[in-house]
Amino acid sequence: MIEADCRLTTRVGGLDKLGRIILINTADIMTYKTLWSAGAISVAAFLSTSLYAEEQSLEEINVTAHRMPVAADQLGSTSFSLLGSELREQGIYFVSEALQRAPGVSLASNGGAGALTQIRLRGQEANHTLVLLDGMRINDPVTGFVDLANLRLTGVARIEILYGPQSVLYGTDASGGVIHIITNSGKEQSLGLSAEVGSNQTARAAISGSFDNETFYGGLQYSHYQTDGISAASEARGNSEKDRYESDAANVQLGARLNGFDINLVGYDSRNTVGFDADDLTTGLPIDEAPGFENLQDRHSQYLRASASFATSDDSFSLMIAHTQGKDTNETSSYSPGYPSWGIPAGMQDYLAEGEREYSEVTANYRFSDAAQLLIGADKLDEEVGTTYFAKQSVSSNSVFAQLMGETKAISYSLGLRHDDHDRFGTELSYRGTLRYQLSTDFSLRASYGTGFKAPSLFELYDFGGNPQLKPETSKGADIGLDWQHNDITLSATLFQQDTKQLIRSVGSFPNSQMENVDSSEAKGLALEYQQQFASAWQFSANYTFTDAKEYNPQPQPALRVPKHQAYAMVNWQIVEQAAIWTQLRYTGDRTDYNWLFANYPTLDSYITLDVGARYQVTNEFAVNFGVNNLMDEDYESVTGFGQLGRTASLIVSYSF
Repeated sequence: MIEADCRLTTRVGGLDKLGRIILINTADIMTYKTLWSAGAISVAAFLSTSLYAEEQSLEEINVTAHRMPVAADQLGSTSFSLLGSELREQGIYFVSEALQRAPGVSLASNGGAGALTQIRLRGQEANHTLVLLDGMRINDPVTGFVDLANLRLTGVARIEILYGPQSVLYGTDASGGVIHIITNSGKEQSLGLSAEVGSNQTARAAISGSFDNETFYGGLQYSHYQTDGISAASEARGNSEKDRYESDAANVQLGARLNGFDINLVGYDSRNTVGFDADDLTTGLPIDEAPGFENLQDRHSQYLRASASFATSDDSFSLMIAHTQGKDTNETSSYSPGYPSWGIPAGMQDYLAEGEREYSEVTANYRFSDAAQLLIGADKLDEEVGTTYFAKQSVSSNSVFAQLMGETKAISYSLGLRHDDHDRFGTELSYRGTLRYQLSTDFSLRASYGTGFKAPSLFELYDFGGNPQLKPETSKGADIGLDWQHNDITLSATLFQQDTKQLIRSVGSFPNSQMENVDSSEAKGLALEYQQQFASAWQFSANYTFTDAKEYNPQPQPALRVPKHQAYAMVNWQIVEQAAIWTQLRYTGDRTDYNWLFANYPTLDSYITLDVGARYQVTNEFAVNFGVNNLMDEDYESVTGFGQLGRTASLIVSYSF
């Protein structure tokens, strides 16, 4: 779906697909709107964080690409991993900050901390990326994407990113890629505490702990964050009222291993209140609300997943069954100055959106030999969504899938097929193949090709400006890459392309627009990566991505909020055993945005941000971090009209044992 033109608009600041908030009256108008080895680790490990303990100690293991642990140097899929421990040592707190270190990742945020934050992988839309937390699907059933603003790194062990269509194993939400956030539960008995103070009256406290006595394991992470914030509407455009943010988040995991069985329970709860600025109906840009009024959004996300798995003693067969339930509630209250010509009165307006999801899955893995295995599975997805503007509607799909994996001395491969049966859109076949060839000791070649399927959301079908006649979006994507690793140097180059047909977007002018399937989109480009360790004390990493992303309707135009050029570089210097300093630089090129009111395409200027930080390990248990983000106080926007944080400082103290 092309989010730029598909806007959910409500009188109270309901979010459009670009995350804008527009003031409309309910009664009158609403615009549209985890190691594959000889051990018993198998499919069950994909969602058992206790088994992830092994994965974390072996950084080359990827648990997401094949829904089981596979050595990363055997993958034909393009992937990128981030270690939570390294991120926290450098003062990174939000998942959104961490993801900006990965190639081909672009973020768009409607303001400072807590403001709606969307992610795009290689130019794909936010609702084309599936986000998993310890195996739980946490995409909002209403919008179809995850608001990254409320996801934090407390207790996170690893983040794995998969690029390109992943629908064969993960279904309709993964037509553009997968992001899997894996917590540290069950690694060992541990406890960590941290606290932070910073600019804008920011304060944070977090606790995380885990245990594992071989039979029982588990973990708990909790964090509280609050800040006075900045004006969500750009201060450079004359706005000054601060938009506060307060958030509490917790996730827990408990498990037991009994005679080949692994029983696991994972839960996540996030409660957030954030101030925001809504769009002005005379300019299409966000503005402060009138004095004495406060726009607020209350968001509550709850997810629970139970799973059970079994593996035979000879490791030849394993079975996993799981069920996930989730609910997202979004309550918004915003001020409208009144627009008589639109029939919109002045005052506060309220909006409510609720979405529920149930997801059941079963997978079985049979290992023919050390070199080949077959994964088969089935899943069922049920969703129910309702908002202030339409009564609850439901949708259901049933799917079966299979994937064959194998390897020889120099070649590893996978072939997968999926059949979806959607109660509204019939059947769809998706397929994917990957190949990796070890050219020499240092060089390897990888390639993948796959297709994706994205069904229209209930919002797109039934909300104001919705269209029950919409058809699913379909996509196909390919990449080919060359990796070189020698001693402490790693180089990588990847060419990629993904095409999408039957795009869903809003057609027509405000307020008479309607969702329709239009033409297509295309995103192709090149990603380069470089990592090197110098003399044990210096670590350097960098990446650059060129993305040529276009939409056709039917004439070509640049895809929205996707930079053609973006780059990242980081240097870490371990001065002595106890002390380190680091710096990181981000460059984001010009992007095209969309003004919904005037149906024009303003340009978002390029920008560079520079962050610096230092860490001192006072004792084995106690550490202090100090950092300055946006050191040069760059003034920029990632969404037209919305400001971003200028220079900010933070002090973090942490204690772990």
